Amino acid sequence: EDATKLHEALRDAGVLNPASVTLTNAQGTRAAVRSAIQRVAQQAGPDDVFLFFFSGHGVQVDGTTSATEPDGRDETIVLRDGNITDDEMAQLLAPVRARLSMIVLDSCYSGGFARDIVTRPGVMGVFSSEEDLTSEVASKFEAGGYVAHFMRAAVGGAADANGDRDISAGELATYLRE
Repeated sequence: EDATKLHEALRDAGVLNPASVTLTNAQGTRAAVRSAIQRVAQQAGPDDVFLFFFSGHGVQVDGTTSATEPDGRDETIVLRDGNITDDEMAQLLAPVRARLSMIVLDSCYSGGFARDIVTRPGVMGVFSSEEDLTSEVASKFEAGGYVAHFMRAAVGGAADANGDRDISAGELATYLRE
C-alpha cells in the first residue's frame, strides 16, 4: 500500500516517468525487483532522478566482516521469495547514471545499506532506522512506516520550503529530518 500511495503522489505531482515500475506484494520477487531496477536504470539519463523505494520487512544475516560490514552482518530487504542484501543492492544500483539516485528504505535495519550504497556523489539514502535497530509501524498515518508517510507528504509539496515547486535533495532531507 505504501508503494502504491507513493506512486500516486509522484504521478499527481507530475514527476512520475512512464518507465517507472511499481511492484507490490506477490509481484515483489527477487527476479522482478532486479529486472525492474535494471530496466529503469538503463533508461535513466543525466537529467533524471532514479528512485528505489521499499516499505516492508528488513532483517540482518551473517556476512563477512569488512570495511562496509564491520559487524559482519549484512542488512537485507525481505521480498516475496527471498532477500536482497545491501551488497547486492549496491551492485544493482551501480550502473544507474541519473543526476540523482535515491534509495528510500522503510524497513528494520535499513541504515546498514548506507555504507554500501551512498558511496559516490549524486547518491542519496533515506533510511527509517539505524543498521542495528528496528523500525516502527506508522499506524496513526495508515502507513507501513513513518518514512513512507513523510515521503508521500514531501512529494505532495510539504518539503518545498522555498515555494519554487521543485523539491531539492536538501529540502527533502531537511523536511524528513524535522
